[in-house]
Amino acid sequence: MVLLKLKNKKLLDEAFTHRSYLNEAKLKISSNERLEFLGDSILSFIVSSYLYAKYPDFDEGTLTNLDL
Repeated sequence: MVLLKLKNKKLLDEAFTHRSYLNEAKLKISSNERLEFLGDSILSFIVSSYLYAKYPDFDEGTLTNLDL
């Protein structure tokens, strides 16, 4: 088991804070949307790199339309 030691607890709080909760609770803290954007970008890069390497003969349009 891997245990992580967090240096920034505020980042963890932000990761689990949805905007709808902030609207209801009337809090002035950040939601997880910026982190979600970053995570989506990282996952997109990983999947794109995998598909690019796995299907070297596919053009960009075919790679974009792959339904895995």
